[in-house]
Amino acid sequence: MINGEVRNNANYSSTTSSNEDCISKCQNNVSCIVMEYNSVSGLCRQWEYGVFAIEATVMKTTPETNPNSHDFKTILPNDTCPESLDAINITFVSYFFILVYVPWTKVDGGWTIGICPDGFKRFNRPFRYVCIKAVPMAYGVSKLDAQAMCASMNANLIGVDSEAEATWMWEYVKQTATGDTNRYWMGGERAVTFSKTNFKYEDGITINTAPLMNGSISDLSITESGIVNENSTDFENCLNIRYENGVTTKIDDVACSFTGVSGAFCGF
Repeated sequence: MINGEVRNNANYSSTTSSNEDCISKCQNNVSCIVMEYNSVSGLCRQWEYGVFAIEATVMKTTPETNPNSHDFKTILPNDTCPESLDAINITFVSYFFILVYVPWTKVDGGWTIGICPDGFKRFNRPFRYVCIKAVPMAYGVSKLDAQAMCASMNANLIGVDSEAEATWMWEYVKQTATGDTNRYWMGGERAVTFSKTNFKYEDGITINTAPLMNGSISDLSITESGIVNENSTDFENCLNIRYENGVTTKIDDVACSFTGVSGAFCGF
């Protein structure tokens, strides 16, 4: 619990109650991410995370300047009780048909949720938002290099969930091309050897494979030669965002050992 104020978002519900009842209501509301209790007026406010993900900032104050106290809903590691919120990573966990994990980000003087860091672009997905960043790297990037770069930013090599995401990524790759072609790694690896569109995403947050099934977005061939049979060895089981002059599709399958790449898309 901290004394503070919520900024950037006015979408909340409010009632008058005791502090204990306010806490209980938030605990029993699957969508409640943070509650505020005013010790003077008895006003209880709750901010909820819904299909249209919330954007909010909780800034620390002192009891002398602000009587509002705030409690975050989070899962504590190993049922521990840390000395302060500064000692843990605060993550909202709930269930909207799928498990949803949404982190609060520590900033100077408080925490934010739903607001992407500088350099990242926010996209709303069903049941959560994601933050994605295009990361230029020296030409010759392996997928392992790309994954390591994303990990260094506390992010993952991210998959594509929608045409909007694919188009934004492709436009960036196109704009940064120094020749007729340019490629960036994205997440995803073919889950079934002879299936054109059956991919799994290692980022833990991409589940939609519809962009891979859309022929105007993806050009998937399974093998480099395009010949697929029991004797094939030239499998292309990983994914790039590809710009190539005269080609309109955006996602291409490549060998997982491929290195003709200039960057990565990282996200969380």
